[in-house]
Amino acid sequence: MKLEQSQIDHYVESILKDKITFQGLQKELSEMGFEGDNLKAAFLAINTPLKEKLGGVMKKAKEDEEYFSAGLIISFIYSFMAAMLGMESMMWYAVSIVILGAVGYFCFRNNRIAGVVATILFFILVMVVTPMYLEGRESVWNLELLLIAAVCAIPSGIILALASKMKSL
Repeated sequence: MKLEQSQIDHYVESILKDKITFQGLQKELSEMGFEGDNLKAAFLAINTPLKEKLGGVMKKAKEDEEYFSAGLIISFIYSFMAAMLGMESMMWYAVSIVILGAVGYFCFRNNRIAGVVATILFFILVMVVTPMYLEGRESVWNLELLLIAAVCAIPSGIILALASKMKSL
């Protein structure tokens, strides 16, 4: 007995989408008449394309994670550089929003619109909160800037988390 390619594809997709477990697959194949060496051969026939698909998924996830990290770093550095340099011109705000919108679009690949909104929101919050916090101060510790960044990142993080939840539904 041998599985047809359409059956193999069906089982691979079912496993990837959590519609069937390996125990459920074993039970289903046993009910179809697969036993002993035939059952082992069927599992091997399913395992090979499953490994290939999982390898592709893992590679894409790693790339997405690298882009995500780069986007966070670029947004953080650009936003604080603009805030610390006292960028107040509306022209610079417009240019910065376009630049950070592009960063959000290209770096948050799982949900590009949420990435754009999150990076722009982070920038706007940093540009509002940082001058308010630093007003009248002569020196600032790096830890204080990280605290500002954490507070400003909360709404952006919520947007990205909600977008990710909505996408998985």
